[in-house]
Amino acid sequence: MSDRKTPLSNPLMITEIEIAQSAAAHGRELPPNLQPLERLAWNYWWSWAPDGAETFRDLDAEVWEQCQHNARALLAQASDLRIAERAANPSYAERVRHLAARFDAYMRDARPSPNLHLAGSITAAAPVAYFCAEYGIHNSLPLYSGGLGVLAGDHLKSASDLNLPLWSLSVCFIALVIFIRACAAMVGRKNRTAKPMPACYRCAA
Repeated sequence: MSDRKTPLSNPLMITEIEIAQSAAAHGRELPPNLQPLERLAWNYWWSWAPDGAETFRDLDAEVWEQCQHNARALLAQASDLRIAERAANPSYAERVRHLAARFDAYMRDARPSPNLHLAGSITAAAPVAYFCAEYGIHNSLPLYSGGLGVLAGDHLKSASDLNLPLWSLSVCFIALVIFIRACAAMVGRKNRTAKPMPACYRCAA
């Protein structure tokens, strides 16, 4: 997992080509005025940006709940009719445009915050290494179990907003979650809220 402003040449970052390939894979090309949602969905910046989650939710509130607030799953599962309706809504299209413009400005701004007092040895080429067992960035990325993960996720968001050069490293315990669910099923427990685990994002926070 890397800081969200690492150059796109980094192999851990999603590229525009890969975003287009992902859209093609699920057979969905959004209307031109909604296409920025594809790009936004690949970066968890939307999860703490004002009107970010709300913009995705308002695309299709019912599917948004069904996919557990997973932006990429929403774009794949929302009906063509609902997408056409939102694309034809000038107010919603303007919200998408405004959110995308803010995201682009955010990504372009690489200036460290004046509130940072970094040692000279901390640079983009030699960033801070942040180790934690879990990161609570968003509930659609189930890499955390409690308060420690949420705190670590907040650290990543703050580092992103402050332009602190930082790489985070963690143990991905999705396999453990799947194992626990399998055990619950074996003993006959019913879990009506269990959903398939979403694919991990390579471009997070």
